[in-house]
Amino acid sequence: MPQSSNKNTLREMPACNCFDMGTVIDNEDCMASYEAIFPSQQEAETKLKQLETLIQSIQSDPCEIKSKIEKCDEGYKLELNANFCCGAEKTIFLFRTR
Repeated sequence: MPQSSNKNTLREMPACNCFDMGTVIDNEDCMASYEAIFPSQQEAETKLKQLETLIQSIQSDPCEIKSKIEKCDEGYKLELNANFCCGAEKTIFLFRTR
């Protein structure tokens, strides 16, 4: 099968409708984000600690984490951005936070 030079096109493999994983996880975007609103600051802080523990269990190299908790009309808003070293780690994080 001819290979396409378009990065957004999946490259099909000759057997069983498989595709090259590198066309799905290309390591160009390794930033994962999480955002949620909690009724109390304590609940937001607890969730932040859980997310940091999860990131530590996934990361193979130190992950840059930026987070903040702010009061809002609905409660306390938690925002977290984690910059993983590879796209696979980002994907694992996103699946585990769903």
